[in-house]
Amino acid sequence: MTKNDFARKSQVDNGLIDLYSKVGWIVNAIKVFKEVDDPDLEGLECFCDTQRARVKLDNCIFLYTIIACLNFSSPSQGKQMHGKTIKIESPRNQIPVDNALVSMYAKCGNLKDANMLFEMMHQRNMVSFNTMITPYAQHGFGLEELELFKVILDIENEPTNIMFILVLSTRSRTRKVDEGWKYFDSMRQKYDIELEEEHYSCMIYLLAYNVKFKKRAETIIIQILQRSYYKIDSA
Repeated sequence: MTKNDFARKSQVDNGLIDLYSKVGWIVNAIKVFKEVDDPDLEGLECFCDTQRARVKLDNCIFLYTIIACLNFSSPSQGKQMHGKTIKIESPRNQIPVDNALVSMYAKCGNLKDANMLFEMMHQRNMVSFNTMITPYAQHGFGLEELELFKVILDIENEPTNIMFILVLSTRSRTRKVDEGWKYFDSMRQKYDIELEEEHYSCMIYLLAYNVKFKKRAETIIIQILQRSYYKIDSA
């Protein structure tokens, strides 16, 4: 049954978890829970069954449970999971677990706890930075977003395509033309990142409000037209 596509449906997965939990086959319940693509509330309840059975938990289980809390915007359950992760000593998957917790707090609008957890992380990857930068941009914390972006550049990490969209978008909203243009130029010249329509749109929005930069805006528009022509001609 596990080889059949239908077996991967959440109802079947949750049913198996529930069945295994009730008959005491906790190891099997955990195995299925780890393989669930999109754990839902029923899966979260089944996790509680495995906990009551005093099964030793690891970060892999916590990761999927936190994702379930994210799907249901359940900060109370998420905080409980956060507390439990602190009690166990399991370095495996620690960064993904912390990233999921930061994302959970940020999604619930609790940027204070999200930032506190982010600062406490012993190790971070680019997902960690992106997870924290995104809510800063969404909630209008442009200064905090830029400072975090500078940290990424200072530690010589390669910023992502998405990060530049967020940063350029914030610069366009705050009319920081010089900063926006600097980051826009650095994408190709320093980081060899291909410019997408979203990057061009942010720059046009930024430059359109300042007559001083009219020629720069026209240059970008020409680049967009050339890019579109190349795509059509290549097709």
